[in-house]
Amino acid sequence: MGFFEFDVFKILLKQEISKRKTNPRPGVVGQVKIEGILLDKMPLRTKEELTIEVCQIIKSYLNEPDVVSAKGPNSFYFLMTENGLAETQYLDELLTFNLQQLIGSNFRYTSIKVKVQMESFDKNKTKLTKHLNNFTKKQPI
Repeated sequence: MGFFEFDVFKILLKQEISKRKTNPRPGVVGQVKIEGILLDKMPLRTKEELTIEVCQIIKSYLNEPDVVSAKGPNSFYFLMTENGLAETQYLDELLTFNLQQLIGSNFRYTSIKVKVQMESFDKNKTKLTKHLNNFTKKQPI
């Protein structure tokens, strides 16, 4: 399936960063943020369905070993273990367009903004890994 709970995602990311200390190779961590959704007015079931649908869309553009995680219905993370940043730049426009279409057509929101941020990772902490660390202090990356 390739969808993981957020805490499991953090563990996987930590392991991938650790592997790269001895075996440097490409890898990308990414974040998809969806802004403009009125979550407080959305039923819980709808939030869950939206979260699953967005995860499925993101995963459909990734390779088999890559993983996706959600931190609620408007914040998603993905880990690409076999591609470098140059090979994944197409995802920015693709995900932005398709997710705006999905949400705009199903929820009639006109001011939806989808932001995709990606960066390669190695043994050094990146902005996204530092950002991920802020969510839970139990298992720092």
